[in-house]
Amino acid sequence: MAIALKRKRPQSDVGLIIADKYDGWVSQFENDLETRQKLLASQTKEKALKSMKKIVTANLQPYIDGSQLTNQLLVMETMFNASWISNVKVKSLNKNQVQQKFGKLIINKTSGYAARWLYRLLMRNCETR
Repeated sequence: MAIALKRKRPQSDVGLIIADKYDGWVSQFENDLETRQKLLASQTKEKALKSMKKIVTANLQPYIDGSQLTNQLLVMETMFNASWISNVKVKSLNKNQVQQKFGKLIINKTSGYAARWLYRLLMRNCETR
């Protein structure tokens, strides 16, 4: 079942409901700058933090034990988060960049929504037999 391409969408009642939900999520990300910025900032922060932890762990692990390394990583993460909040501003995205960054998220949300509908329909069909 294809939802993203309008010409391939199923024309059943449930197909139209799922397509409407998909369109709503797409427009939310295209139109709601604040939501888009928050998600992008969060993704960027998590990626940077993961990278920093990997580098620090690789460099410190030969010299300190596991508990000290864990403590150092927690201190660095706290400092990183505090610095991030006050210093980092994520640039705005255009429509194509929104689709690239959030397309998979929207498709995954739509897939989950479609699976719930499929389950409801299957249960309803089993009850009528």
